[in-house]
Amino acid sequence: MGISGYRVPGHGDVWTKDGCQRFVSSHWRLPASKDAMQSFRRAAYTAAQWPLPRSWARETPPRLPRVIRFVWEMGEGGIENKDEVIKMLWEVALPLDWRVRPLGLTLMAPFASQLSSMAQTGLLVVRHGPLVANAIFLPPGAAVFELIPYNCEWAGMSEMYANMTQACGDLHHFAWTARDRKWAAYASEADGRYANWTSDECWAKECLVAHERAGMIVDVDAVRSALEVILPKVSEGASIERLRQPWPDAK
Repeated sequence: MGISGYRVPGHGDVWTKDGCQRFVSSHWRLPASKDAMQSFRRAAYTAAQWPLPRSWARETPPRLPRVIRFVWEMGEGGIENKDEVIKMLWEVALPLDWRVRPLGLTLMAPFASQLSSMAQTGLLVVRHGPLVANAIFLPPGAAVFELIPYNCEWAGMSEMYANMTQACGDLHHFAWTARDRKWAAYASEADGRYANWTSDECWAKECLVAHERAGMIVDVDAVRSALEVILPKVSEGASIERLRQPWPDAK
């Protein structure tokens, strides 16, 4: 199926805003009910020869690995201030007797390796991207804290992975969104020309790709403040409904 569009000055090849229906096949549909997602997780654990995750009764402390897993994708489009983030995570973790485990991955990492990392994680901190899909393999009661890059908001795409974890029914999902260009390190001067485009305007292919490959600078103070509230409550076993927060607006 080809990609159609039109060209306008300064915008290049622009995708027509039609909800991306032209790129979606309805021939194969996976169920996204709570039972189906949890069944899929159990099947994945079995396929990877990993012990099944322990069940969790809400409002009771989950039997989680007390590990904050900070994951980033190797290559371009990473996190520029990783060392600052790791230091901050340790400062949040130690008072609660948690540990921090940084992990750089590629999309070609073996499935069993990626699943085992998730199985041994209580809180996943990760930049928005394909690696966040691994969050569905977290044990019940675990949490995701997703780092959303600047201008990553066209057509609500920043929520795609949160929709997956919500379907599991037993995972928390939180996020911090970069709302200012100062949190983006563009790969080139050409990419930087899209810095002033709003999230509503940034639906041209070139604009989306420029922000996808831009390095991300994390506001460690903002993330620290959020995690200092979230992590104790996750440790205590607060229900998904009690901790659910509105998805952060990119504007």
